[in-house]
Amino acid sequence: MSVRSLLSPLVILSAGLLGSVGLVAAGCPVSDDDDDSGVDDDDDAVDDDDAVDDDDAVEFEGTLTATVEDPDGNPIPDFKVTLCAEVCVDADSDENGTILYTNVAPDLYVLENLFAPGGDDITNWSRFFVFVEVADGEQVVLADPLVVPRIEDARTDLSGPQSIDTTVGLTGVRFDADTVEPSLFAADSISFGAAAVPEGRWPTPGEGAMPADYTIHGAWALTVWDQIEEDGFQATATLAAAIPDGRTPLWITADYDLAVFDGLWHEDPAAFEGDDRTIVNTDPTNGLDRTTLWMVASRPE
Repeated sequence: MSVRSLLSPLVILSAGLLGSVGLVAAGCPVSDDDDDSGVDDDDDAVDDDDAVDDDDAVEFEGTLTATVEDPDGNPIPDFKVTLCAEVCVDADSDENGTILYTNVAPDLYVLENLFAPGGDDITNWSRFFVFVEVADGEQVVLADPLVVPRIEDARTDLSGPQSIDTTVGLTGVRFDADTVEPSLFAADSISFGAAAVPEGRWPTPGEGAMPADYTIHGAWALTVWDQIEEDGFQATATLAAAIPDGRTPLWITADYDLAVFDGLWHEDPAAFEGDDRTIVNTDPTNGLDRTTLWMVASRPE
């Protein structure tokens, strides 16, 4: 596994291959070659034999086991999945699609296929975004697989103002591609795609600081990666069923910064448009950072 620290929400810095190092801090000390430094090796703060000082390394008993599958239920081997809190750990699935994280500190984490390339037969520009909480020393085994959404009509090489209609219930997705900061791993193209997330994989209200009296009515995995303050994303959703009377609609996004650092969902106001199944977010969604999940929800009036 490789470990990366998030020193800024806009910058992902490599912290080197440190093995199963606990996810405890936003900075990971790394070794410098000090043979010619004039510092006594025996008293050096960094152990020459290890990437991390033996005295500073913290071991935790927590583990997390998950499996990754394509939408047809087939395991995906050699697939990199990132477990993120203040520090991110990357691990690859084995031949059975199983991923094991060890030395996991107690925290609320996000699991996502951060490094998955777009356009291949499995991912086709799509990513997942799943919350998991690990208690002190807990051995967590996810009962449900991490399913990589498949998007059939991804749009690539976008430029200028966009108003995109998808086949999965999102219409008039509006943003200016010229202002989007692309993924660090696909910096040569601005792309967009969406896949409907089945109800069985929707987040549970009351977890991850989402109020328990919220109800989710639809969810979509998106592919836009943006890291600037003014994104201006808007969309209209067509739901499978009407929102009941007495409830106010709202848009919720799984925003990386808010989710990891504050345990919060990002909310934007929404309104009915024409009927109780058509919902538009009335203000542009700004400040997205690796956002991969949009939801239409409602709360009591």
